[in-house]
Amino acid sequence: MDVHAVNYNAGVSATPASAATSASAEHTPGVSAPAVPAVFDPSNEYCTPDMVFVWQPPSPFSQWTQSTFVVDGVNWGTPSMMPLAQLLRIIRFRSILRCSDIAETVPMDVHAVNYNAGVSATPASAATSASAEHTPGVSAPAVPAVFDPSNEYCTPDMVFVWQPPSPFSQWTQSTFVVDGVVYSCAEQFFAAEKARLFEDHSALQNIMRVPDPALHKKFGRGVRGFDPSLWEHERENIVLTGSYAKFSQNSELRDHLLGSGDKILAEASPYDCLGNVLCEYHDVFSSSPTDFGSCSLFPFKLAVPPGSAPVTSRPYRVNPPVAKQVDAILDQYLAAGLIQHSTSPYSSALVVILKKSGGVRITVNYRKLNKLCTLSQLPIPRIDDTLDKLLKGHTYSLFDMKSSFHQITVHRETIPLTAFVTSCGLFEWLKMPQGSSAAPGWFCKVVNEVIKNLHGVASYLDDLIVFDNNPAFHVDTMRALFERLRTHNLKLTPPKATIGTTEANFLGHTISPDGVRPNGAKVAALTKMPVPKDVKQLRSLLGGLSYYRKFLPNMATRIRPLTTLLKKQATFVFTPAMAQAVRVLLSELANPPVLVYPD
Repeated sequence: MDVHAVNYNAGVSATPASAATSASAEHTPGVSAPAVPAVFDPSNEYCTPDMVFVWQPPSPFSQWTQSTFVVDGVNWGTPSMMPLAQLLRIIRFRSILRCSDIAETVPMDVHAVNYNAGVSATPASAATSASAEHTPGVSAPAVPAVFDPSNEYCTPDMVFVWQPPSPFSQWTQSTFVVDGVVYSCAEQFFAAEKARLFEDHSALQNIMRVPDPALHKKFGRGVRGFDPSLWEHERENIVLTGSYAKFSQNSELRDHLLGSGDKILAEASPYDCLGNVLCEYHDVFSSSPTDFGSCSLFPFKLAVPPGSAPVTSRPYRVNPPVAKQVDAILDQYLAAGLIQHSTSPYSSALVVILKKSGGVRITVNYRKLNKLCTLSQLPIPRIDDTLDKLLKGHTYSLFDMKSSFHQITVHRETIPLTAFVTSCGLFEWLKMPQGSSAAPGWFCKVVNEVIKNLHGVASYLDDLIVFDNNPAFHVDTMRALFERLRTHNLKLTPPKATIGTTEANFLGHTISPDGVRPNGAKVAALTKMPVPKDVKQLRSLLGGLSYYRKFLPNMATRIRPLTTLLKKQATFVFTPAMAQAVRVLLSELANPPVLVYPD
């Protein structure tokens, strides 16, 4: 039976519901019920004063009881079929990278491929007659894979899918219905939902009138009014809904899915140049929360005046639940080699920052140390200068460096200066800490040296972007970048990678071959800000507008009445004229000009 969640430690002797009014069984708390068969009533339920035990139909609590209902337009006979959705969610989201397709280089639509399997693969057709040796962490040989008749290629941990007739291919013919609309394959559903999302009725008609998945893909790519931020927010639910309907309404496909067990499913082509380079350099992507890089190109170094007295601080108080999270992070950092126990005469206070998710992030208050140290004037790049470098970009890949500062080693003479104190002890950093005013410039110095003379690569702090005017060259540029990262032992964050896109969000802007415009989501957040009621709120609003000042001609003159409210001794009165000025600026940002790159 499907036993979901039964508490057998109730500590009572149970009485059948049918006899509950005529008998009262003695029971002792903490003593389990007698090991005798329970007597269930006609509805297959067995009651105690505190519990209802459920066996099978016709009990309404049984998952097997017939109870037809509809989810996403699909009729279900019983809730026991619902775990299929969780299987599909695992299949879709267990990936290491979100890969966009590069049309001229990748013949298949590579959705989300986990190339970090670390095994040499054995074709499914030969799985019973051959056993390939493999070494964990070593990528598969760069040779064309041999696919079986269903166009699937199996390893002990993965199933690679190329094209139809594999049930896992989105192009495989598989009729299903969602919200009363019949689709011939999953690719048609995805393209149609994309057209509906952006209200392109012409594209929707083209998608629905043809049966060819290649045309579905073509029309889907041409949807007008496309917003990358909105698509990224909605696409996973669209994929889940379509895949759920496809497999649940086709019994042969469902059986094939369940027969794959817990293997990772990945759509990929054996001739995929992009896949090969990701497979070859899988080690530059962090594989776990404790997999940090360790770059010693320029160890982080601070200088204090000779004879200076050590700076010290007392630990800040932290409430007990948060303190447990902090202790867990410190244990993780100790295990990963980011910090070590210290006996330094220096001590700065640990600062705990609460995340919206409920977790915590730690940094250190180095104000006293920053005042003491002689700081070098290492520059941080301007955002405008970074964007201007993207002139010849038509294909983009974006990467985020894993815990950026924590990948740079600390010079042995500087290690004692980084000591920080908590309620449970004194620690010091072996990797560059957050909180030091010298850290951002030092990090930029390291990254600039790593990517020096790499054409088609730019950076802003821990954000890296690869850009090329030819998709074929793009793969080569990524290979060159990955080789540099491997040489200097720097790691990237897998979930934050966007590969091979023609439009992307970068540094608060949306970039494309046409030029640069404000990020739609950021502008929407500005429009939802309340009317400022004090100087703090006004500074926040003006800061957001100033970030996009290049899209707002004569902004300084137009906001001058607002800036007068920031002066000392000024009475804060936000007038209707000021509110109107803000509304006009926000309306211009909502429909901004696209600024071309300087040539």
